[in-house]
Amino acid sequence: MATSWNQQLISGDNGDTMIHIQNIHSLTDFQRHTSRHVSQLRESGLPEVLTVNGKAELVVQSAGAYQEMLDKMELFESALKINRALQSLREGKGRNFSDFTSEMRAKLQAAPSDGNSGTA
Repeated sequence: MATSWNQQLISGDNGDTMIHIQNIHSLTDFQRHTSRHVSQLRESGLPEVLTVNGKAELVVQSAGAYQEMLDKMELFESALKINRALQSLREGKGRNFSDFTSEMRAKLQAAPSDGNSGTA
């Protein structure tokens, strides 16, 4: 039997808990008790899932927790880019830095001088 999106949200694909069951609330409850929810979000750092008619519709979290998540994603993306670059080098698709800088110096020295120092 296929699991629903709500079930996957709660349990994750590998069975690990992604969202704590106590962090799932109705949008109506959130609207009625906003200050309590905001305090809980700040204290726990965990997101809350808000439901509409029993279905997960929104995820809310504190600004600090959101920024932390963005920082982790940026670090992860940087690591992926580094890994791809290293893989390209292993496959012989890149060139070493000293060859690159030597080539750039030669191009700069060969470029015609227009008498402009680059200032406006």
